[in-house]
Amino acid sequence: MTFDCIVVGSHLRFDGVWQRPQQVVTRLAERVPVLFIEEAFAAATDRDEVREERGVTIVRPLRRNARASAPADAATLATARAWAGSRRALVWLYTPLMAPLEGLASDGMVVYDCMDELAGFAFAPAAMATREADLTARARLVFAGGKSLYEARRAAGGAKVRLYPSGVEFEHFARARALFASRRCAGTSARSTSASTSRWSKRSPRGAPTSS
Repeated sequence: MTFDCIVVGSHLRFDGVWQRPQQVVTRLAERVPVLFIEEAFAAATDRDEVREERGVTIVRPLRRNARASAPADAATLATARAWAGSRRALVWLYTPLMAPLEGLASDGMVVYDCMDELAGFAFAPAAMATREADLTARARLVFAGGKSLYEARRAAGGAKVRLYPSGVEFEHFARARALFASRRCAGTSARSTSASTSRWSKRSPRGAPTSS
């Protein structure tokens, strides 16, 4: 597949819990421009909020009636088309509810990254399982975030379904380890200073002034 940009449709907020979608798209954005489209967010006026974060362009649709709004309505599709311009877009979906974005895909280049059994979520639409099966059938490539997800979709999608488990983000935890080491070093230095002061006090010559 040859493409110049990636349009991502996600059911998760980019600034929410840092997990699979954010970990994947920020790495993709190091190689190609990425547009990350969230589901609608309640607001006083209808507009698409566009911002940049960690090298990713994020679109947050703000809607007066967010609950009734389609996950990717006409206004959001227009925003995405304007961003993509004449570039060849690959569409990367985390939910079948963002299927309208598939219209932006050049030559049917659609990837479905399945990280959860969305049909099993509370308040999931009754047709979620059917929509997910349809997306699995249409997608050029399907990634499954776990073995059970992979086995369930491999039966329907065949060889295009790939097991791509979620893992530990090394850079994130490396920062925590470095912070722990610096605090430990600071604590050791403080204890050393305290011990040295104590030893000096014990060795003070007789007649040295003391506080009353």
